[in-house]
Amino acid sequence: MRWRCRWVLVVGAVGLCVLALVAGALARTGPGQIGGPPTRPVDPPPEERQSSPARIVGVGRDYSGWVEIVAYGTEGEPESPSQGDGFCVWLEYGKFRFPSFGSCLAAGPIERTIAIEDTTQLISPKRFRFSEFAGALSPDVARVVVEYRRNGNGKTYRTQATVAQVSGTLQNELDQPAPFGYFAAKVRGLIRTKDARALAYNSAGDLIGSTRGLSSPGIPVPISPPQVN
Repeated sequence: MRWRCRWVLVVGAVGLCVLALVAGALARTGPGQIGGPPTRPVDPPPEERQSSPARIVGVGRDYSGWVEIVAYGTEGEPESPSQGDGFCVWLEYGKFRFPSFGSCLAAGPIERTIAIEDTTQLISPKRFRFSEFAGALSPDVARVVVEYRRNGNGKTYRTQATVAQVSGTLQNELDQPAPFGYFAAKVRGLIRTKDARALAYNSAGDLIGSTRGLSSPGIPVPISPPQVN
């Protein structure tokens, strides 16, 4: 699976992003249902052509409240066949009127167990600062934990990610040729990319993959499964 684009402003060589739109009124008290329409529909990015309805593919919670992972299928432009077809994913939060993060991926099976496609950071105002990690998963991943350190210190923090796995009827409705997975995790403060990694587990609780930063190949590593705080 090939990462194709992101919808946020990239800052610096490490792929950190600046979120421009901040807090709005809470639209409702909780997320929608998997397979249903998103809470706050958005227009597709101009370089993509939407080929399916937008649908919620994952729901969860983080420290700030509920989160939805939303996706729709896309068609590549006829004059750019190398772009191909695929899907776009974005995240919606209860405390934000506008989507926080979005990326588009090429259709087809992911070649790695897990990959952090990008990180997003809200840097202002200071009291609302957060870091967000999101990316693609193979279909056998049932749970994702993100480990991180603050300012390079020795203490490791852990947070549970929201996981979406798309197959069957929902996969067909999104016009995708293969099942796909996606995850998202948000933590307080600004976390350097090199100080975070995502750990993937199957439904039996076995660690099956890990990735560090934006360039790790997602190769399984010999570590003990962490306890989520």
